[in-house]
Amino acid sequence: MSYLEVAVAAPITHTLTYKDRQPVSPVALQPGLRLLVPLGRRQVTGYLLTISSDQPQTDYQLKEITDFLDPEPLFPASIVTFFRWLADYYQYPIGEIIKGALPGGLAPQSARRITLTKAGVDFFSHLPATKSPDRPWFEKLRDSHALSAAAVKAAWRSSKDIRLLQHWEAEGLVHIQQEITKDRVRDKTELCVQLIKNPPSGLNLKISEQKTLKSLVQLAQETERPWVSSRDLN
Repeated sequence: MSYLEVAVAAPITHTLTYKDRQPVSPVALQPGLRLLVPLGRRQVTGYLLTISSDQPQTDYQLKEITDFLDPEPLFPASIVTFFRWLADYYQYPIGEIIKGALPGGLAPQSARRITLTKAGVDFFSHLPATKSPDRPWFEKLRDSHALSAAAVKAAWRSSKDIRLLQHWEAEGLVHIQQEITKDRVRDKTELCVQLIKNPPSGLNLKISEQKTLKSLVQLAQETERPWVSSRDLN
């Protein structure tokens, strides 16, 4: 069994230790891997800092990691010491420091989503306006039959709203489920241009177009690359 020191993407100043019971991990355990780990009743992103085969001395029951989020590390082991120094110097959670150092959108976590059951759709469609709860999210739930994770997060800040939604769940009117958000990153694209081999002659180009074409020819010769970024032509 391996014991993993993990910095979670949450406002916690110290690192946490988790277990990996799998005899053969799906990926090679290395510092810099992102993990999905339990934190209280939710799931958050954690960053693997160290691996040990020695069981730590603690009075707490160690939890197991939920999943591996990457096939290979996002940062090298050599930078972990620097992250620790930053956390100590600025008195800031190390997991939040690592999260801020990585590209945005790479910190999945658990979120709640609420949907109306069939009984809930029927109940709320016949509920008189005078008996409708005065909540900013209620009309959205009634009309769309669901609340997004963002809307639920806002509603979950109110203990009164939590009790109401949990009461509706007990009555079979709504279904509250946990889901894991996905990475919110996309491949970056860039517009590039290339000179054609046999350009037509006698083109009536504007002065600005002539300058652009001249720049394209010059850049292609200087870089010796067939494609030139459109940004370099501005």
